[in-house]
Amino acid sequence: MPNYDEKALFIWTLDKTMNRYLSIAYPKLKDREPWEWLNETFGLEPAFVPGIDETGENVEEREQQYTVYAYRNGSLGDTLTDLYQWVWDAFDGEVHESLRLVFPEVSNFKQEFVDEACDSLDQIGWTVPDDLNVIGKSERYSGNRGDTTKAEYHISGITLDSCNHVGYNTSGNRYLNTEDCNLSLLRILDDLAPGLFLLNGLKYELDINQQSLEVEKL
Repeated sequence: MPNYDEKALFIWTLDKTMNRYLSIAYPKLKDREPWEWLNETFGLEPAFVPGIDETGENVEEREQQYTVYAYRNGSLGDTLTDLYQWVWDAFDGEVHESLRLVFPEVSNFKQEFVDEACDSLDQIGWTVPDDLNVIGKSERYSGNRGDTTKAEYHISGITLDSCNHVGYNTSGNRYLNTEDCNLSLLRILDDLAPGLFLLNGLKYELDINQQSLEVEKL
């Protein structure tokens, strides 16, 4: 599992992460050959390539840096990450409680991984970008009141120009709110990258394609 095995952690962190951040975390990915191997072996392929409508020498390089990769459905990488989730969930539920009857100190592997990931993010001062107005529980109210759970942004080139917010209003009722915005897609991807690198699929969920970017709190 990603908690204790570096190879498993590597597989876990590749999904829904952009080239630029992965190349920093894993310097060997600065070369092209490993990406081809990851595609052939684990089914890792571009899920989003930014449409940078500019001219100049660095446009292609920037597009490559901000390309977001994901596993193809049914690929080895997709199957392995599903397996990790299954094991985590098993030890977060009945299996964990049953084992505690015999081994009181048995770990909750999922919570342990989340806690360690959150500690690492705290150490670098990472927080969810304020611009997103999402992934936030309102501390002013109890239950779900005032919470925003999901935001879906329309992508126009390298700009996010409109947004649908989904959540609970202060009366506790589900709501959908649409508004115009003018946010830098590339900056948002930069800001999201550290959290999604470790916690995508556990605390947050990113879904991105050429038309939209959706962030949800799980």
